[in-house]
Amino acid sequence: MISKNNFKKAFLKYFDELWPLNRSLTGNDTRKSHKIISKIVPIKTFEIKSGTKVHDWVVPDEWNVKKAYILNNNNKKIIDFEKNNLHLVGYSIPYEGLLSKKKLEGKLTFLKDKPDAIPYKTTYYKKDWGFCLSYNQFKKFKDKYYYVKIESKLEKGSMTISEIYLPGKVKKEILVHTYTCHPSMAINELSGPLITAFLAKEISKIKNRYFSYRFIFAPETIGSISYLSFYGKKLKKNLIAGYVCNSLGYKNYFSYKKSKIGDSLGDIAAIRVLNKLKKHKITITNFYVNGSDERQYCSLGYNLPVGTFLSAPDHKYKEYHTSLDNKKILNINNLYLTIRIFMNIFKEIEELKKNKYLPTKEKLFLDKKKIYPINLIVKGEPRLSKYNVHYKMKKDNVTPDSLTFAIKWLVHYSDGKTSLNKISKISKIKLKYLKKALKILRKKKLFK
Repeated sequence: MISKNNFKKAFLKYFDELWPLNRSLTGNDTRKSHKIISKIVPIKTFEIKSGTKVHDWVVPDEWNVKKAYILNNNNKKIIDFEKNNLHLVGYSIPYEGLLSKKKLEGKLTFLKDKPDAIPYKTTYYKKDWGFCLSYNQFKKFKDKYYYVKIESKLEKGSMTISEIYLPGKVKKEILVHTYTCHPSMAINELSGPLITAFLAKEISKIKNRYFSYRFIFAPETIGSISYLSFYGKKLKKNLIAGYVCNSLGYKNYFSYKKSKIGDSLGDIAAIRVLNKLKKHKITITNFYVNGSDERQYCSLGYNLPVGTFLSAPDHKYKEYHTSLDNKKILNINNLYLTIRIFMNIFKEIEELKKNKYLPTKEKLFLDKKKIYPINLIVKGEPRLSKYNVHYKMKKDNVTPDSLTFAIKWLVHYSDGKTSLNKISKISKIKLKYLKKALKILRKKKLFK
């Protein structure tokens, strides 16, 4: 295995190359990011055309940015995309014009409780534009009028996905998935693809692999849905364990979120290995409906044994989705240990498989007095905005409100075998919110 010193040098080298690129769901900087990753390990890259239907979703138009800034009365750039790509709301459409301070304020996002932080925000599926800035920057807006220019393109193109498949003695495979769609953030972006690439490189060195391994690099949500649309049947046949790999390297934290199955080979192996660690803060959680691409792999039509490996559980660290998530807060020792942990997990899976471990099967009992909701779109999450059902967030812009949470839980657990009462018990959401959410989803003919 690579030495710690060599890993640190290589990691920081590629980190610095990737850092300034404006990654998003699509675009030239995302392609450049995949090319840089291919220097670590030979990944196979393919493009999916805009407009391609993937389950309930459609691959979006390609987005690229040339420049974006705000000028004050002295013709000085007070907000500039070139200085920090988090300043521009992701997928902002082109715009040019003079705006009053009052009108401009409606297009600005900042965090009063984190006055030095530039927040991260997107408008992927709604044609809009906006800027993000620190609250301290906003306080300097004293003029009556400001000139805004966004030189971006949103047009037919393609979405980039890469993978490396390493065959073993058997076709049964282990999956590691990461996303490549966030701009300049360290833990909540670059830690995932870089660790996944270095991990793939280590696995490629093993000459007599027993299992086959698949490593996927794709934009969050739409990427995993697209991959499942093309290769979901194959994964259902061969996948024995999988992990979404993101948000790593925070302090001495390690967190594992189980697959929906809960006691799959991958779940048991990960928990066993993590529980052996000393001097580290370990958190193990059951599957829940907030999170990343594990939601798609665990959707009702697939229910694959895919959990999530990250540092702080549910991304609960103060720098999350802001410019404060930078190289300064990365724990390189933690990142190096992450690779060793994964290697040990893979060994543990092999041992469990040799001992013919099988997950438990629950017996099914249906109570005629209870409601059993059925989600009619089961392969990947439904694109709810398409049906004019919108997620609403609390003031922190991270936590969904009660009704949104209810919708999310119904989407993932309404298999016609799980009662509304049981979903309420698992989710800890009051029955009244679940019933209200079900009424909305039934009205849109998404549920029955």
